[in-house]
Amino acid sequence: MSSRADRFEELYERYCDRALSDAERAEFESLMADPEMRRHFVELTRLDTQLADEARIAQLTPATLKKPRAARKPSASPNFFGWSLAATVVLAIALFLAFRSKPAQVVATVTTVQGQPAIQRGSEQLAASAGLKLLSGDIVITRSAELLTCQFFNDPTRVDVLAESSLTFAISPETKRLELNSGTLSADVSPQPANSPILVKTPDAEARIVGTKFTVSVEEQQTTLRVDEGHVRMKRLKDSAEVDVKTGSFAVSSKSSAPLAAIAIPAVTGFSLVDADTGKPLPAFTPIPPGIDIVVADLPTLRLLVAPIYSGTVGSIRYELEGKSIVLSKPPFWGSTEHVRNVLKLDSKSNARYALKATPFSGPNGSGLAGATYTLNGNIIVKH
Repeated sequence: MSSRADRFEELYERYCDRALSDAERAEFESLMADPEMRRHFVELTRLDTQLADEARIAQLTPATLKKPRAARKPSASPNFFGWSLAATVVLAIALFLAFRSKPAQVVATVTTVQGQPAIQRGSEQLAASAGLKLLSGDIVITRSAELLTCQFFNDPTRVDVLAESSLTFAISPETKRLELNSGTLSADVSPQPANSPILVKTPDAEARIVGTKFTVSVEEQQTTLRVDEGHVRMKRLKDSAEVDVKTGSFAVSSKSSAPLAAIAIPAVTGFSLVDADTGKPLPAFTPIPPGIDIVVADLPTLRLLVAPIYSGTVGSIRYELEGKSIVLSKPPFWGSTEHVRNVLKLDSKSNARYALKATPFSGPNGSGLAGATYTLNGNIIVKH
């Protein structure tokens, strides 16, 4: 039997048990659109009816079976079981059609799209557009440089599905679950009832969201949860280990046995200028005030280092200026004299404007979780 038929039988069993989720219901209805699957549905229903009849016969007591034929009531018509079976099959199909006609639950509305994200709805694929209603069971698919933003129905919760992602909305009146199979989602969740949180599930982990701003990413067989505001409980599915991730922290769940822990998000909050010969910071430039004009003639030396002011778990920092960049992976991440001269243009013969950027990462060589980029703007003043 094909895997498609196997899946249909699996869903049929759950249908009979009235245990289909919204996503499974949509899949079942999609399969029932196939005439072959409808015939298979009738066959399965007929088999279930026959088994039920046999079970009822088997439950007759021995005393009943031993009654003389003459004492029994007139037997049913030879067509009784045939008519009973046909009626059962018709009833089953009618019940399915009634079940199928139940309107799908609207769970969110698309507010913004970038590029051409797609919505997979059963066997149908729709082009996403602002105003489109998302139904439970819908899968949002984005490719490179694409973005989809939506807002929950009757709830100000906002969800951003970032590039190269696949997100399923598996939401019912009982459960609010987002299934992130790949990529990244970022959300601003309004306060939810404590007994009815939003669940974000990935291949590696599950996060319980009551109300917070967070980002979840799935890549390289691991899940990274970043919390910018609020409190999220993260569970690693492999061993059910749990950790509370609070504002300004992140956690990584993977297939490794490393402890599941919350770690401070790496952050750069400013820069200082340091005398390269003495290793001492220049008091007037610790930190460098935003927008300050650096007057070259007033500097005690041009042999300077750029020292980042940072916090959290920092494994490397990437400096950027005018499209050029350098990554430093060795604390204290001071830029070299040559780098500073090139970045701040201290050898310039005329006034120059600069915008120095720094992005911290939790791992070496620009790997791991990226913190927010800090940018310092100002002018280099050359007196003639």
